[in-house]
Amino acid sequence: MAGRKCTICDHPKRKDIDKLCVADGAVFRSIAKQFSLSNPALLRHINGGHIALKVSKAVKAHDIVEADNLLNEITEVEKITKQIIDSALSQKTTIETEKGKKTIDTPDHKTALKAIDTRGKQIELKGKILGAFRSDKESGQNKGSSESVVIYIPDNGRDK
Repeated sequence: MAGRKCTICDHPKRKDIDKLCVADGAVFRSIAKQFSLSNPALLRHINGGHIALKVSKAVKAHDIVEADNLLNEITEVEKITKQIIDSALSQKTTIETEKGKKTIDTPDHKTALKAIDTRGKQIELKGKILGAFRSDKESGQNKGSSESVVIYIPDNGRDK
């Protein structure tokens, strides 16, 4: 029976059959009856992994799309965080002097540090999503592990 072809895989309503088979509370005998199939043929289709492969591919595709959407959202938030850091560090104040008005640098370090802390968390989250960071348990390392922190510090054109 190794060369036997699955009748459900060739069925014109296979998509509908597969959807019903993976639905919560699926009753295979009812599904077989609904599509004029034999119960053993439906069970061979299910137990033979014909649905599992299809579902597995769909789940992987769905996971990829979700991860991509999440990365896009993180990227947008990262841009805003970078703008907050840049803005906080490049704040200026105009003051009155005897010689007239003078503009001086008055960076908002408190806001910048909060945004930098947030940026570090964003980097960590993005790394986890991309699989760049593994916990000690996942990597099998328990001792001597060191952590690296990447901090975004804008140059605001000061290096020119």
